[in-house]
Amino acid sequence: MMTSTNILIASFYSFLIHAGLFLGFFGYFEQTAKPNKILSSPLSVKMLIEEVTPNTQKKNYVKMQPDIYKEPIVESAEIIQEVVKTKSYEIFDSGIDSLLSEEKDSDNAYDEDIVRFYNAIKLKIESAWIKPRNIPSNLSCDLKITINPQGRVVGLNLLKSSGNIRFDNSAMQAVRRVETFSIFKEMERQVYEETFKNIIFRFNPTK
Repeated sequence: MMTSTNILIASFYSFLIHAGLFLGFFGYFEQTAKPNKILSSPLSVKMLIEEVTPNTQKKNYVKMQPDIYKEPIVESAEIIQEVVKTKSYEIFDSGIDSLLSEEKDSDNAYDEDIVRFYNAIKLKIESAWIKPRNIPSNLSCDLKITINPQGRVVGLNLLKSSGNIRFDNSAMQAVRRVETFSIFKEMERQVYEETFKNIIFRFNPTK
């Protein structure tokens, strides 16, 4: 009976010893395992970075430099080109207007010269005319007069009679009396060749 009791007591103490050892080892490994677990776990680190506010005005100034200067240059070039084009058209139109004006002035001067020369010839012939007696009034006849560059009459023909031979003859005689028209000295060659080399002159004096 004592032996059984001793065995139980010894077994109990053995159990306690083993349990203590087991618990001791378990606690040790548990303590050593926890740090490894913590270290091996990924850390969630939240970094607070101080946000430095840049000098936006300076940055924008540098960034906008090309835009600030590039666009006006393009517009200026286009404006200059348009101005040059507009001025070119204005100069061209002005040149055309000037030429037309000069041509018009030249034509007016040319016409004025023709009228002046014709009136001088007419006045010269009428001044040399001797009116026949007892002829009807308002008679007229057409004469073809050929004149050389010096103003001398070199040809004379009656193209259309007035119906009164005395009047026709008096008109032709007046041209012969003039003989030379001094006004031709003031006449340009072109004007002479185009207008006054051969004159169709209607003689209808008012006196």
